[in-house]
Amino acid sequence: MTPQGTIDPANIAIAPGVSAFREARPFLNLFRNAKTVTSTIFASQPDCPTQPSAQALATVNITPKATKSYYSYSLRGFTHYQDSQARWRGQVYNAKTGLDDPVPDGQYYYQVSAQPMGVSNISPQKLTLPVKVDSQAPTINNSQLVPGSDNQVHFKTTLADALSGLDAFGRIGLTVNGVFEIYSFHLDQSHQVTADVDLTLTKVQQETVKAGANQVRVMVYDNAGNLADVQADLSGDQVASLVAPGSPKDSDQPQTGQNKADPAKSGEPTKVDQPKVGPVGSKSPTKDNQPGSSNGSRQPGTQPVKSENDKTAAKKAEDPLVVFDHHIRLGSNTISAQNSSYNLKKQELTISGRVRSDCRQATLLIGEKDGQGQTVAIDPQSLTFTTTIPAPPNAKVSVPIRLQQDGQDKLVGGLQFYLDTTLPELSLFEEKSFERLYNGYYQIKTNQDHYKLTGQAGDNYDGYRIFINGNMVARKNFSMTFNQKNNGSVTQFAVPMALTTGDNYADIRVYDASGNFSSKTFNVRYYQADLPKPTVQRSETKPTQYPILLIPRATLPKDVPADDAVKIEYSEDQGQTWSEYQYQLSIYQNTTILFRSVDSYGNHSPVVAEKIANIKGGRAGVPAPNQPRTPTPVKPSQPTNPGHGTGNQPGSQPGQPGVVNSTTRNKHCQHGQSRLRHRVGCRHACLRIGHAIRHQLHLHNRNARRLYHQGTHLIHRINHQIRRNTRHLIHGGLGWLRRIY
Repeated sequence: MTPQGTIDPANIAIAPGVSAFREARPFLNLFRNAKTVTSTIFASQPDCPTQPSAQALATVNITPKATKSYYSYSLRGFTHYQDSQARWRGQVYNAKTGLDDPVPDGQYYYQVSAQPMGVSNISPQKLTLPVKVDSQAPTINNSQLVPGSDNQVHFKTTLADALSGLDAFGRIGLTVNGVFEIYSFHLDQSHQVTADVDLTLTKVQQETVKAGANQVRVMVYDNAGNLADVQADLSGDQVASLVAPGSPKDSDQPQTGQNKADPAKSGEPTKVDQPKVGPVGSKSPTKDNQPGSSNGSRQPGTQPVKSENDKTAAKKAEDPLVVFDHHIRLGSNTISAQNSSYNLKKQELTISGRVRSDCRQATLLIGEKDGQGQTVAIDPQSLTFTTTIPAPPNAKVSVPIRLQQDGQDKLVGGLQFYLDTTLPELSLFEEKSFERLYNGYYQIKTNQDHYKLTGQAGDNYDGYRIFINGNMVARKNFSMTFNQKNNGSVTQFAVPMALTTGDNYADIRVYDASGNFSSKTFNVRYYQADLPKPTVQRSETKPTQYPILLIPRATLPKDVPADDAVKIEYSEDQGQTWSEYQYQLSIYQNTTILFRSVDSYGNHSPVVAEKIANIKGGRAGVPAPNQPRTPTPVKPSQPTNPGHGTGNQPGSQPGQPGVVNSTTRNKHCQHGQSRLRHRVGCRHACLRIGHAIRHQLHLHNRNARRLYHQGTHLIHRINHQIRRNTRHLIHGGLGWLRRIY
C-alpha cells in the first residue's frame, strides 16, 4: 500500500526469512456461497494465452462450503473470506529431499478459484494475485556527509532494490554518532527500485558531527520486509565548519556508540547508550558552597526512570487466580492423542497448575463425586496442585472448578474437555507389495517417469485434512460433534507424481480437527536404461546325442544405481511366458530359447534368441531317423552266473552275456557299474583300515579302547553313507533310463 492508500500489485512481496512479511494470504469478499475455494501457487501467469499449460507449484488450501460475504451487525461491517490454512510462505516441497525448500527469488502468482454452490456445469471463477518472493535486502551505496547550499549538514546515499522495490512509504532510519532519527524521502513512482536520497540532518545530529570519523548507521526496508542495515565511519572534515560554535556541556554531550535497536516508529530523536538528561529537583541537607551542594535550585543531573515493577501489587491483582499446565484454560479444551496429560490406558486426565500467591490458604475444588466437589491439595511452598479425573476416550467431559477463601467464592467456573484420542486412518493401495525399509519408509522401484500415488484417508470424526507433498488434496469440515460414535468418512486420493532419476519422496499426512495426525513416507526410485544383451554359452556346438547345457550371463550399465540387481529370464514359447534362470538350463530337443536381462527397476535388454539344432534325431538320446538300431553286446565286468545279471534276459542263453538294444543304454549302464565298483572298493578299503587300527591298538588301555570305539563308530558312519549313496546312484540311473525311454 502506498501513502495515498492505493495498492500497487508490483509491491506485493514476501520474504521467506525472518521478516515482517513472511506469508501471503488472501482476504476476499465472496458474492455467493461457494462449494469449494481453492488456493494455488504458480510460477508463471496462469490462464495466459501465451502460456496455456502453466503448472501449479503448490495447492495451498481447499476450503469446502465457504459462506458468502454479508453485513454483520455485531461486527458493524461486512464479513470477508479468510482462512488461516490459505497462507503461503514462499516454500515448495522438494521430492529429492522430502523437505520444504524456499523457492528462488522472483515473480509468482497466487490464484484463488471458487466453485459456486448449487450450480452445475459451470467453470470456477478465478482471481490471480501477483506476489514476489524477495530474500535480498536493499543495497546502500555512496554514503557521505556533505555541506548543503543551505549551510546545513546533509547525508546523501543511493538506495536500490531490484525486485520488490524500496519501501513504498519512503522511510529511512539514520543514526549519526548515536543520535537516531527516522526520515522520509521522496519516491517518484509507487514502485521504485532506485533512489538518490538527500537528507538534512536534524539540529541534534548536526551538533554531534565532528572533524574526522563519524559513526553513521543507515537502515532501510524493501516492500518484502527485508532490512538493510549498514554501519560506516564517514568523514566530517567537509562539514565540521558548519557545526554551530559552542559545544554543549559535557553532561549534555551524547556518547557515541552503535545503535542496537531497530528504527523507532516515532519521530522523536533519541540519544542512544546514554542516560536521559533533564532538571531534577533535590533538597539535600548539605553545607553551602561545598562541591556538589544544592540550595533547592534545579541543577542538571541524571533523571531516574521509574520501573514498572514498582506496581507489583497492582499487577498481582490482574494475575489470574489459577493457571493450568499443558495449555489448559477455563472453558473449552481439546485433548488429542499427543497430549501428555491424558493416559489412554487408564482413561484418566491429569489436571495440574498453580494458584496465585495470595491464594495460598484457599480451598480448591476440581470435579465432583456424588454431587460433592473434590478438594485438591495446594502445596504451600510452590503453590502447585495436581489431580486426575476419569475421562473416557472420544467423549466430552465437563469438570467444575471452584476456588474458595475466607468462606467466599473467588472463582467459579468449569473446564470443558473434548477428547479425540483416535489417530486418523491412512493407507496406501497395494501397500503390501511395497518394500518396507528400516526407517519405516515404503519404497518401490520403477522405470516409468510418472507414478500415480493412490490410497485413502479419513477419521472417526468428520473433520480432517489430507496433504501430499505439502499440497492439500482434500478437506472435510468439522461439525464439532464429540461422542463415542463415529461420524467420519474416508476419502480416496490419486495423485500423479512426475519422477526424476533417483529418489522421489512423497510425504502423505492426514490431520484431524483435534491435532491428531498420521503420516507415511513413500519413496519412488526411478531409473531408466537400456540393459546390454545377455551372452549365452552352450556346452556343445557339434552334433551330439546328449542334452545341451545353456549358461547365460548378464551385465549392468556403468551408471547403474548401487541398489540395482540384474536377473536373466528365458522363454521356451517365443516370448509368451518368461521364467527366471536359476542355475542351469538343459535342452533335450532342437528348439529356440529366448533370453533377456531384467533389473529390479523393470528395465529390459533386447531379446537374444539361442537356436538349438545340433541334437541328433531332434531329441537327446534318440537315434537319428532312418538309422538302424544295431544290437551291441555288453561286456560284463565279471563272469555272469545263471539267474544273475543279463544271462536270464530274453533272447540269451543261460550264462551268456545279454543283448542291449541301445548303445546309449549300454554306455549308461557301464558308467553306473564303474561308479558302483568304485563305491564298493572304498568300502573295502575303509574296512581294512579299521581292522588294522583294531589290531595295533592295546585293548587293555582305557584311552585305546575309547579310540577303538571312535574308530568303529566312524567306520559305521562311512558304511552307512556308502550304502545310502549307492542306493541313490542306482535309483538315479534307473530314473535316467526311464526318462530316455
